[in-house]
Amino acid sequence: MNCLFRSSGPGDFSRSSLMRFICGFLILCLAMTAILACFFLTWQFGSIEFSRTANAEPVLVTVNRGENAGGVIRELFNDRFDSRVLRLWLRQNPGLTQLKAGTYEIPPGSGVRQVLAIILSGREKSYQITFVEGTRVKDMLAVLRASEKLVHSLPAETRPEDLPEILGIGDHPNPEGLFLADTYQFRLGDSDVSVLKRAYEAEKSFLEQEWQSRDENLPYSSAYEALVMASIIEKESAVREERPQIASVFVNRLRKGMKLQTDPTVIYGVGDRYQGKIYRSFLEDRNPYNTYIIEGLPPTPIAAPGRDAIRAALHPDATDYLFFVARGPDSREGHIFSRDDSSHRKAVQEYRRAVREYKSEHAGELQGGTGSSESVPDTVSESSVGDSGNAGTAGSN
Repeated sequence: MNCLFRSSGPGDFSRSSLMRFICGFLILCLAMTAILACFFLTWQFGSIEFSRTANAEPVLVTVNRGENAGGVIRELFNDRFDSRVLRLWLRQNPGLTQLKAGTYEIPPGSGVRQVLAIILSGREKSYQITFVEGTRVKDMLAVLRASEKLVHSLPAETRPEDLPEILGIGDHPNPEGLFLADTYQFRLGDSDVSVLKRAYEAEKSFLEQEWQSRDENLPYSSAYEALVMASIIEKESAVREERPQIASVFVNRLRKGMKLQTDPTVIYGVGDRYQGKIYRSFLEDRNPYNTYIIEGLPPTPIAAPGRDAIRAALHPDATDYLFFVARGPDSREGHIFSRDDSSHRKAVQEYRRAVREYKSEHAGELQGGTGSSESVPDTVSESSVGDSGNAGTAGSN
């Protein structure tokens, strides 16, 4: 019986103490490891949070469909983060991982969160291309070809008359004026064809909208005729505020059965023969655009009108003007408007006097070659009087 109830000896107490010590030490080590791990992750996460890209200039980054946030960050930050820590950080920030494919501009010194926020926004880097008011389709094609950011889908030999078939926009032997003069935003990967289609749709939509709200009793049988008129107005005046007056002159002449007699149509009709001066032979040239010969409007627009010119064609001022001529060599000075031929001829004389004074004051510049053909243009449509001797744009019958 005594052996069953024998008391523990000093050795048993020593083993128990040792076990407790070992257990306590292990717990302490685990706790220290956890604390150190927390400090390490906090430091690493802080490194991610406060790191900045090294680019001194804006840089473009393209995110492909299905690409993950980790790959984008490693690329932009030159693999400076531990991949395992980065994965943990992204798991802690799941809202920053749903990237949208595209090309984005990253500003200099951007943080990780800023980079991911830009990509999450979907606001891709955009570029712009401008079709200037009053230019022709051939000029638009040249602008498109010069762009280094567009995808060039159009064949290099594409002519203006080829565009309707390429774009699928109907039967238009001459597509002049069908593309709205405006500035268009595009992204990398967009094509020249897509820009032209947008310009065509913009023109179509805006013209239809303005046609529905047009003034009453205008001498146009269709919206297309209004577009033809808008193109002439666009070429006749660079002064936005006077375009409704310009429109009123042409509308009044159409209503009275008078020929439009507008030089921009003559220039368009003679094509490359025009080299800065309108000759009498041009005014007598029998082509469908010569409004000194034909009745009414030419068959197509002669340029790309902007919105202001289209509005002016459909909402002209109410005047009884039948003539106008430039005030002087500077097209920004606008025009003098007249109700009768006598007043118009006096205005033409004033214009010629202004041109003579300009040439006298700038004779040295013009002779020295510092001037240009645009300094004192040679046609009334360009704020001057041509060699034809014609009284001026919208001249007398």
